Amino acid sequence: MTMYSFSLYDLIAATPSVEVRFWRLVDRRDESACWLLRGANRYPRVYVARIHGRDVTVQGQRLSWMLSSRADIPAGMSVCHKCDMSRCVNPAHLFLGTHHDNMLDAAKKQRMSGERVHRLTLAQKKAVRDLVTNGHRRVDIARRFGITPQGVHHYIDRMGAV
Repeated sequence: MTMYSFSLYDLIAATPSVEVRFWRLVDRRDESACWLLRGANRYPRVYVARIHGRDVTVQGQRLSWMLSSRADIPAGMSVCHKCDMSRCVNPAHLFLGTHHDNMLDAAKKQRMSGERVHRLTLAQKKAVRDLVTNGHRRVDIARRFGITPQGVHHYIDRMGAV
């Protein structure tokens, strides 16, 4: 984690265009849905400013939390997801916790071991394979079967289902 000698939130607040640009990149649906940062990969970063010749970027969920709370993230804290969707930036889905808190949450939800994949029946595994083959989004498949998108990816890669 990069530590700055200035308040990152103060920098963001002093540059109003950052907030405007950020929310334009977000696919906002209803309040309860995940809001995904468009065009982003797993842990999307957003350009904030250029300081001393270096770009300052922030992970999307961290920027969302700072913008909604109007404060910096305390040292040693992480922005965690209730929804387990790394690209989600909906402030209602975010909470502060330590790295340890986040790891406990991941273990409780079985996001660390891939165990949820093995809970699928053979028929369900075949259905997952067919849905991926037919072009369905892995996130939609994961929601349908109660597993993580990483679980779908793990199954497809490990089992050679596609």
